[in-house]
Amino acid sequence: MNKKKGINKLVLGMLLLCITAVTASFFIPDLLLKNRRASSTNHIYVAPESYYVESGNAMARNTSSNLTSLEQVKLISGVWESTGVECSTDQGFLTENEAVDMARRCLNPFYNIGVFPYASAANYNNWCSWDAKLYCYTDNLFNTYSAYLWVISFTKFDNSVTHTVYMTEKGVIVGAYTTDTNYKPSQIISAYSSVSVKSIFSDEDIQLLEKKKAPENTVINSVYPETDFSNVNFDQIYILDLISSDGQLESYYVYQYSSEDIYGIGILPCSNNP
Repeated sequence: MNKKKGINKLVLGMLLLCITAVTASFFIPDLLLKNRRASSTNHIYVAPESYYVESGNAMARNTSSNLTSLEQVKLISGVWESTGVECSTDQGFLTENEAVDMARRCLNPFYNIGVFPYASAANYNNWCSWDAKLYCYTDNLFNTYSAYLWVISFTKFDNSVTHTVYMTEKGVIVGAYTTDTNYKPSQIISAYSSVSVKSIFSDEDIQLLEKKKAPENTVINSVYPETDFSNVNFDQIYILDLISSDGQLESYYVYQYSSEDIYGIGILPCSNNP
């Protein structure tokens, strides 16, 4: 009899335990959820740093694609305060092959007018190997937009001559130099006309207002990577007054320089030389 009562108590206890577990399964998750909601509501969490970095890069890339050709030059040249660093060649908007082909084509106006010895139109175009670097310039104020500068060197098959080109991703040649010191160039200003400025600056809406010789005491700063003007002579420096696509007056130096080892050409916003 006692044994039977003991069994009944054991069954009753197990039954109560089951009922308690079933009841708890309904109420405990709800209580935990409420506590978690309260905890989440009353606390502010910092998003992972990687989120800000990735979203910031995406925003900068999207904004950068909307920069005009002249705005890119301003950012790269330092008219708009920026920081430039060498980056991977796959970071920009162009592939390396696309940049090389574009550089050759964009040199054509200078080659055809006789102010630079190399371009896609040159009869020894296929005789040159090439090496490319990419630099990224990001604004220092908000870090929200960037511009890329390609530095591409074309070397003749026998290593006798190297032509180095500085080009934005819009196709603006901001500088170029060659080790071909036997080259006899025309005057740089002859490359710029009311028609050619549209292709040279990669903007069909740009207008040439005036071109004139720069004052004798004009100094050109070396702002692009791996350039040093300390031992060169500036043979020609002119000023171009342009009307940009948004109707603003923009002034640019256009120059030629040479030394015992190199000959080069370039452009630079006048506002870069205070």
